[in-house]
Amino acid sequence: MNTNKKDVASRKLAFFWKKGAIALMASTLILGSYSQVLADPAPLQVSQRQQEWDSVLRFARLVNARQEVTSLVMQLDVLEKPETSYANAVYQIFARQDGRWRLIYSSTGARLITNNRGRVMLEPEVISLNDLRDALDDDDLDDLELRAVAQLRYDVRGGQRNRQVTWEQVQNYRAIAQTTTTQIASSQTSSTQVTSSQTTAQTTTQVSTQSSTQSSTQSSTTQPSVPVTVQGVGQPNNTLNPLRGHFSLAVLQSQPTLDNVIVRVSLKAQRPNAFLQERFVGDFRYRVNQRARFIRGLNPGDRVVVRLFTPQNVLIGYSEFELLDDNAAVNLILPSQSSSYGVVRTVYGVDSDETGSLTQTAIPTAISLK
Repeated sequence: MNTNKKDVASRKLAFFWKKGAIALMASTLILGSYSQVLADPAPLQVSQRQQEWDSVLRFARLVNARQEVTSLVMQLDVLEKPETSYANAVYQIFARQDGRWRLIYSSTGARLITNNRGRVMLEPEVISLNDLRDALDDDDLDDLELRAVAQLRYDVRGGQRNRQVTWEQVQNYRAIAQTTTTQIASSQTSSTQVTSSQTTAQTTTQVSTQSSTQSSTQSSTTQPSVPVTVQGVGQPNNTLNPLRGHFSLAVLQSQPTLDNVIVRVSLKAQRPNAFLQERFVGDFRYRVNQRARFIRGLNPGDRVVVRLFTPQNVLIGYSEFELLDDNAAVNLILPSQSSSYGVVRTVYGVDSDETGSLTQTAIPTAISLK
């Protein structure tokens, strides 16, 4: 009976949202501990455009025929690169211990990258779990948070020399997807992508974003934002309206007390009678009061789950919202006082002109997002 009531309430709420621009203003107090979302065996991948490189760092646990994890695999998939006179990559793995990142693996020598412009897949880097255990002096990896890093150094042909760019993935060991093959990059080009117009970045699968401000009506008046492509999650978008299900996301503080915040994004794809299991999309390092835009592979009715962390991995907020029939602007507003962390106000609505501000009068709605 309770389930039927919830279904009816959900349909009414979805119908109401489709009528126009909606702003969701919800305060959710975070109590208890955070439970890590387990990755799907075929996880979403996020690439990022930095400088003139568009790449995705793929990270997986290699299992044998008995489904035992034997190694970790890292592979940098460069979707697009500039013409270079020299380029190489170094792989590293860090483990968080006692609140600090500790280097537990670094590739021996650099991996050379072809100088031609275009796409290139580097050879997989296979790291034995036994080597990691030896470096940690601990056999138990299950509860460890790991940071996989690919650092590139390159010279632009006829241009600047000794440039650097870095890609990172931060995941709990048990949340890392499993694979039966070391070749974890695909030759197809339909991978999830994050592109940034910025020339520098600090990444935790990071999005470098443009400045945003908050108006007195709680709507955001941001400049055009960085696009993030999420593909292969839900059903195909309706090509008649290419903005269906798209959204931009900003983390705001009226008086910033944090320079950066880690935004962990997951997705619950909608199906006719239920939502699919929550799927991890990625961790994004935001600068406070800046915005990124999420596009493609998202559909109206899908639910986006956002967890906010400090750079020290302390959970400070949670939000959940449903995607609209048009492009949406989503503002997660943090309190200015650290003593009030755990409460996040979510304000969102239709942003059909993709400016980061609500394009119609906002109708406030309060719901519980537990």
